[in-house]
Amino acid sequence: MTVNTRQQWVRLLLSLASGSLAIVVPLVDLNASHLLHPDWSMHARFHVLWAVLVFSMMGWYSLYLLWLSPWTIMTRIRIVMVMMLIINSAFLATTALRSFYGGALADEHGGVPSLPNGWDPNLTVVIATLLLLSLTGWLSKEKKNGSAF
Repeated sequence: MTVNTRQQWVRLLLSLASGSLAIVVPLVDLNASHLLHPDWSMHARFHVLWAVLVFSMMGWYSLYLLWLSPWTIMTRIRIVMVMMLIINSAFLATTALRSFYGGALADEHGGVPSLPNGWDPNLTVVIATLLLLSLTGWLSKEKKNGSAF
């Protein structure tokens, strides 16, 4: 099974998003800013750990699909793109619905600090990931003859 240059670029770009879920999310959230935050209830901590484990496992599974799965490369790419789109779209929906459930992008007491330009780091990463997904979608678009790449 050969992988052409554009497919390789798509696979590398999707690996960035997948690696972020698999590795970065646990590093950022499994500490006193989230899971071990002293002001958070036990039930909130339960949900944080559950979400972090789901994201991390989906990230590792995406990396498996991109690099090791025996399925065709385009099938693997499409599955990973859909998984990443679902996760990041859910974040945007959660952000948009904050006023309905009393949520916030950051805690007033500790948590993740804003970036130097005042932007929320989580929202910035999600928007960057969605832009990356747009690029991978464009790169993996089928040509007029029906073949991808």
